[in-house]
Parts: sequence; C-alpha cells; structure tokens
Amino acid sequence: MKIALITNFPLTSGMGKYAYALYAYLNEHGIQADLISLNPFKGFKQVGDGKIIVINEKISRLNTLKNYLLNPHRISRGYDVYHITNEWLGIYAKYNKPSIVTFHDVFLKGPGSEYTRGLPSAPKLLTKRLEWSRFYHWFGDRSKMASKFANRIICNSEFTRRNVLEVLGIEQSRVKVAYGITSAIFKPRDKIKAREKLKLPLDSKIVLSVGSEDTPVKNILNVVMAFHRLKRKLNDVLLIRVGNSSKKTLALIKKLEIERSIIHMKNLSEEELALVYNASDALCFPVLYAGFGMPVIEAMASGCPVVASNYASLPEVAKDAGLLVDPLDVDQIASALTSILSDEQMRIKLIRRGLKQVKERFSMDKWCQETLSLYEETLNDI
Repeated sequence: MKIALITNFPLTSGMGKYAYALYAYLNEHGIQADLISLNPFKGFKQVGDGKIIVINEKISRLNTLKNYLLNPHRISRGYDVYHITNEWLGIYAKYNKPSIVTFHDVFLKGPGSEYTRGLPSAPKLLTKRLEWSRFYHWFGDRSKMASKFANRIICNSEFTRRNVLEVLGIEQSRVKVAYGITSAIFKPRDKIKAREKLKLPLDSKIVLSVGSEDTPVKNILNVVMAFHRLKRKLNDVLLIRVGNSSKKTLALIKKLEIERSIIHMKNLSEEELALVYNASDALCFPVLYAGFGMPVIEAMASGCPVVASNYASLPEVAKDAGLLVDPLDVDQIASALTSILSDEQMRIKLIRRGLKQVKERFSMDKWCQETLSLYEETLNDI
C-alpha cells in the first residue's frame, strides 16, 4: 500500500502535526507514505522511504488561488490512497482517487460557527475592494463542500461528524470518526526540572494559554480578563501565552497593568511546548469553537489540569477530566482556574482522569490503526 498525505499547514499547527504524525507512523511501520506539502514549511523531515514533496516553491498569498484551481491537478498518480489531511483541501478529493478527507472543523454550520466568519486569517487587503480573509474563506468553503467527492471522510470527533453529515448531505456510512492523537513527546515530567530548563520561576503558579493565532474564536481576551481576576485572589501567579497575540490583546494587557505577569512564547518546537505543559499548573482553553481541541489532549497527556469551553467538541473530548466553563463568562473561567490552583485534591483527580482518557481514547497506535482500517475499507470498495 502506498499513501499520499496532502497538507497545507506547518508543523506548528494542529493540522500540520496531524499530517506529519501519520506520515511518520506509517513509514516507521513499513507502509510507504509520501507527505505532499503544498507550501515549503520548515520542520518536515523524511522518515524511512517516505518522501517529502513540496508543490509551491515559496509561500505567497497567491497560493490560495493555486491550491484551489491548479495544484489539485499536479498531484502525482500511482498512489493507492490519497489522504487529504484537512477539510480546506477538500477540492483535491474531486481529482485524486481513491480519496479520504479528514475534517478537523466545519465552520460552515453548527454551534459556534457564527464566531468563525470574522476570522482574520490574513487581515490585509488584496485590493481596495476585496478583503483577503473573505477571499480565503470563499475558496475554503467551496473546497470543504467538494469533500463530498471523497470515498471516505474521517472526522476527529462525533461533534464534527454530525456537522459534516448535515452540511454535505452524504450517506452516514462514508463518514467515520477516528479521534485525533497526541504525540508521545507529551507526557508527565518533573515540574521543577521543566521550569529550570525553561528558566521559569520555581514557586509561582502558572496558567497556560495555547493557540497559534489570536483570533476571535480563540477567545484570548477573556483568558486575559479571567487571569486578571485570578490575580486578585492569588497574587503569585503567571500566565504563559503560547502563540501570537493581537494588538487588542496586548492593549488589554497594558490597560490591566499585568504586563509583568505574562510571559509570551511563540514558534516553539514540540519538545519546548511539551516542557511548557509540564511546567504549568493549568491550561486555560475557553475557545468558542473547536472541532477537536488538540491543546486539551496535549495538556492531559502531560499531566496538566484543564479548564475548557463547554462549546462544540470540547465536552466530548475533555469529558470529566477537565472543568468545563461558559467561554463568555469571565467570572466562571476565573473561578475554575482558582479551584484548580487552590484545591490539590481536585488537581490530582483531574490529572489522573486526563492520563486515563489519553491512554484509552487518544493513543497514537489506536488512531493510526483506525485510520489504516479506513484505508483498507476504501481500497476494498474499488
């Protein structure tokens, strides 16, 4: 069996991690898989016999056009299965057969989708009349709809599966769930040693916020406001913000006069991010929409308790291993964080539940074996 894994996201993103983790696993277990990256991202390294193939020679705004109109026809023939590893590339299923598309999010419809329409994916203007983010999402929505041409669709949660069935209107038998995974690098480690390696204070309580882009959906403003209220009760507490922070977020931090209590990190390697989870006392992830929520799984695997949104897929993913909150209620977010940082028995209980969930539901072997079985189903249908 020879597999083509098609991606357009970097290794620093959840979707990029998904594609590369599957690429590495397959090649390490004797199944040749080539990673076809539409953009020349850093960090993708060849594993076994699997090639890294780059389609666009450089990163450009025009790649959105090329990836939708031209590049679906430039994928090499000869693969047994074409696995399009995210829904933004659904158009590739129309021209590359047999194909599977993985849906991480829907955004077209469903609870929380109203927050995604304002996503500033690229806020600069392409022209004076055409905003780039609308242009990007116009192609994205049509590409998602083209996923109906795939032989199979993989969803990383039941929440996403329900929305995909409603949006695409295809038969249920073609839409399967294979939960997303966590890398083996995310595991419990000694907190003090992790902080020493990262040069973080050894005695402070640390709250973690993870999200590569500070968009309205990530709800970072409410994270900052909840942290500010938390500081009124627990003075010796820090917030680590992993990812880019918007001008609005930085302005709010300045207005609240908590600049010295926030540590900004970005462009972390997986190894560095794993240590940050180990060094933290709680993950704060009250997003407004998530098809899966990879940071929740990474935190649970690392032994870091979780405060998560009760929206979208997160109740299904976190279950009883996290404290679920209304992401629009800042007091509720702050109260949940206070409970975790103040109640040692609660912390221990959440950590144990999280580690158990990761082992039973989100292991690399379980996810990859489920994905392999879908490859075999697809080939048997031909």
